[in-house]
Amino acid sequence: MKIVTGFFMAWSNFLALPCPYKKWDENSRGVMIALLPSIGAVIGAVWMLLLAIIINIDMPVIFAAFLMMLYPYRVSGFFHLDGFMDCTDAIMSRRPLEDRQRILKDSSVGAFAVIALVMLVLCMYTAMMSGAVFANKWSFFIIPIASRSIASFSVMSFKPIGHSQFAGDYQMGKSIIEKVLTLIQTLIFLTLAILITSEVFEVLAVFAVAYIAGFLTSIYGKNQLGGYSGDIAGMSIVVSELAAVILLIFI
Repeated sequence: MKIVTGFFMAWSNFLALPCPYKKWDENSRGVMIALLPSIGAVIGAVWMLLLAIIINIDMPVIFAAFLMMLYPYRVSGFFHLDGFMDCTDAIMSRRPLEDRQRILKDSSVGAFAVIALVMLVLCMYTAMMSGAVFANKWSFFIIPIASRSIASFSVMSFKPIGHSQFAGDYQMGKSIIEKVLTLIQTLIFLTLAILITSEVFEVLAVFAVAYIAGFLTSIYGKNQLGGYSGDIAGMSIVVSELAAVILLIFI
C-alpha cells in the first residue's frame, strides 16, 4: 500500500529511531512528504514519554532541560539542524543570490552556521530552563506535528531551487490529494490532543505559533535563496519548534 510504504520511507529518512520496515519506492516520494505530520506524531509521543519519565523520577531541572532540548534534534538524526546551518550560513553571508545558493550546496561548515547553531541551542535550552520543561505534555506532542505539517505543505506548494531534490520529477508528481492527506493527519492529531488534554488553550496556542513561525520561515528562506529546498524545510522545522517552546514560558 502506497501510504504504508510512504510512511516508512519518511521514517527511515527523517527519524534516527530504528525503522521496522525498510522499502523505497520512487513513486511514493510525494506521499512520503505528505506523511511528515505522522512522523511528527511519533516524535511527539516519545517526547511526551520522555517528559513523563523526567517528572516521575524527579530529575534535576538543569539536566531535564538539557534532555528535553536535545531530544527533538537527536531523534531526527540532527537532519533538520543540518538544513538550518546550511541556510543560515548562506543567508547570513549577505552575498548575491548566486553566491548564497553556492554556499547552500557547500558541504563545509561556515562561521555563520556555527554562530546560528550556538544561538539556537542556547535559546532552546534557556527556554526549557525558564519553565517550558514543566508545560503540559500534550504541547510537546503537538509541536513536532505542527512544524512538520507546515514544512510538508511548503515543499508541495513552493517552487523549488533548481538543485533541490524536490525539483524535476518530484515536482511533476505533486497532487492535491497529498496536500489533503497532510491536512487530514494534522487535524486528526490536533483533535486527539484537544480531546484528551485539559489545557486546550495551551495546545492550540503552541500549534498556532509553531505553524505561523514555520510558514514565515519558509517564506523568508524561499525569498532569500531563490526557491524552496529540503534545507529550508529543515530550517522551518527547527525555528517553528523553538518559537513554540519559547511560548510555553508565558502560558
